[in-house]
Amino acid sequence: MPSDKFPNIKTKKATKKIAMVGMYGGMQREYNPGCFMVGQKTKKELQKRIPDAKIDVFSIDNKKVGQGIDREKMRDLELNFFGREEQLKLLNEKLSQYDAIVLGGDIIWGGDDVVADNDIFFVNSPQFLQSSKPIVLFNCVHTFYDDKQIEKQKKKFANAVSRAVYTSVRTKAIQKRLEDIGITGIEYVPDPVLDVDMNDFPREKLFLPTERDKPILGISIRDRLSKDLLDAMQELPLDDFDIVVFPYSRQYKNLETLRKIQERFGNKFKYFDQYLDPVQSYQFIGELDIFLNDTYHGVVASIVHGKPFISLDIETEVTSRKQQLLEAVGVDEKYNVRLLYDNPDNVSTLHNTIPDLIRQPLVYSPNTIQQIQAQIKNHYDKMAQHIIESAHI
Repeated sequence: MPSDKFPNIKTKKATKKIAMVGMYGGMQREYNPGCFMVGQKTKKELQKRIPDAKIDVFSIDNKKVGQGIDREKMRDLELNFFGREEQLKLLNEKLSQYDAIVLGGDIIWGGDDVVADNDIFFVNSPQFLQSSKPIVLFNCVHTFYDDKQIEKQKKKFANAVSRAVYTSVRTKAIQKRLEDIGITGIEYVPDPVLDVDMNDFPREKLFLPTERDKPILGISIRDRLSKDLLDAMQELPLDDFDIVVFPYSRQYKNLETLRKIQERFGNKFKYFDQYLDPVQSYQFIGELDIFLNDTYHGVVASIVHGKPFISLDIETEVTSRKQQLLEAVGVDEKYNVRLLYDNPDNVSTLHNTIPDLIRQPLVYSPNTIQQIQAQIKNHYDKMAQHIIESAHI
């Protein structure tokens, strides 16, 4: 029987019940744009393929204190937030009542130094691992565990994949990493957001002038790189651009960087000093002529709009997410500038690379993007088929 610990989750009797479980509201309910867009995209695609399904969306809030569910609606996506303390109780007592559980679309398999692993994303419950229903599908997930670290976590990964009827990851490097420790049957699928059609979202307003004397260079960089960025900007040849600084994501404290730039440079640049909702953040990027950014999904947003970008990449692995992303979409890796936190060489690296990159904006191969989007559509076809067949829907 369903637990009464979660009384405000309504699961009306339905022929098909699907639970989507991820970090769709961000790691700590800060509504990181990329996390939200993954959730929005996945629900839309599954609903399109299984129109009479009832799909509930659950999102962990790693800072949530207390029991039960907090329900919030962002745009047309209703999110049921749960805390770390109750994640396995939710899995065993509530989610087990569904026909299918679709997990993730983001970095749910941890391995970083921000948030400890969440057991729910590995379905790491003896009770649940021993059951056969509901079916489990992993949706283009990612991990920061490297070759050495992942070996120690092999049993947890193996249990999760063996319990699933379908597992997909969003980089070839992670697919190979899992295969190297004996976990096979993993599909590689590019990030689902690469197939988002921004015309699906209503446009409430334009943020930037459509008539412009100079191209607009947008800048949104995490606070932890702000000192390096400010020192580099003193010398960069930016006079051919109108510079707009804006905060893309709360997760990386972009507004703090904006305030530091404004304090140093004053009215030399323009500032949009408020956080937007996830869709508006993507729409803002679509109004830029070129984007200087250091987030993975900030780059994805540029690709979705077909806009040039310069990526600052602080991931230490050679096979970083952004390096893999550029390779997938056929963009020269020189547009992914590799930095390290607290590295005295960062400023000279920016001086030596950015001037050429803003003078020679990247171009995309339409055929490559179309192939990626077809691959993503095929991915959702497979997921829906698994749900239909395995859950006898």
